[in-house]
Amino acid sequence: MSTSIKTRVMFTPIPSYMSPDVVLNASPSAMFALDKHGIVLLWNPAAESLFGWSKEEVLGGYCPIVPDDHKNEFLEVQEKTFHGQRSDPAVTVMVKKDRSRVTVSSSAVPVRGEIGLVMAALYIITDLTEQVRIDRERECFFSLSNDLLCIVGMDGYFKRVNPAFVRALQYSAQELCSVPFSVFVHPDDRGSTLDELNRLRFGERSIILENHLICKDGTVRSLNWVCQAAPKNEQLFYAVVRDNTEWMEIEADREKLISQLSLALASIKSMDGVLPICSGCKKIRDEQGKWMNMEEYISGHTNAQFSHSICHDCTVKLYPDFHPESKNENEETEIVIGHS
Repeated sequence: MSTSIKTRVMFTPIPSYMSPDVVLNASPSAMFALDKHGIVLLWNPAAESLFGWSKEEVLGGYCPIVPDDHKNEFLEVQEKTFHGQRSDPAVTVMVKKDRSRVTVSSSAVPVRGEIGLVMAALYIITDLTEQVRIDRERECFFSLSNDLLCIVGMDGYFKRVNPAFVRALQYSAQELCSVPFSVFVHPDDRGSTLDELNRLRFGERSIILENHLICKDGTVRSLNWVCQAAPKNEQLFYAVVRDNTEWMEIEADREKLISQLSLALASIKSMDGVLPICSGCKKIRDEQGKWMNMEEYISGHTNAQFSHSICHDCTVKLYPDFHPESKNENEETEIVIGHS
């Protein structure tokens, strides 16, 4: 019984719903076949949708989708296919009916006849327009970001760095990727940095770390890393790195200024409240009840210091001989008083 079942399975015909025509028509990839002269033998609905030509327009004619600047490349693949070789998917450019160009992935396989000869080349085409758009946007983000972006292998080497990384460390991308990235880590931070990255190797999905990297000119940059592990089979992690060097310098200057101001405030002595002062000699009574000269009191209660000089009014009063005008004023005053 088992033999009959096996025999029946081996010789069961392919159902009609699995016929080659059904598969070709249902394929999301554009598919067409050419003979050795380049005449179109097959053109599926996905090819109609992608390139704009209907089956009726292209069958029996030369393939219209190859641009002039890619003809040699296309003919080379076609020749290999008719020699029985399969071509791996390769990115190329083809032309639509409206003459616009489209980026595609193209592969070709030989189709053999009953006696084993290659009778046609079957092309499988995948539209890469959306993928190209995504790659372009990702490339713009990577290239234009002011943050430092990098891709690092679990082997400890940079695989890719963005221009901001190059500007910050002053090494070329090639220099950065040619040696283990730990070479650029400050010696004081190497141990802790490798410990954190080992967590990614052992299964953690993301980590945050701070360290210092040494630039080509010997200066040191203070960096904050946010690292995300790629799927395990890729053996990579992606990092967004914020350069905090300038912020740290500003913060250090701010702390220094605060410290200086605190010292200055601590050294300031102030006077407030009501001061008891003699109405005659102008001495001031201190907290212990002792009468003190004004200069002595102020010097003892503030950081002010006195230098002695003499004002003009006192000079006239104390040294009238040096001021003739004071004599004239006195004489005039005496005359006025005597007259009255």
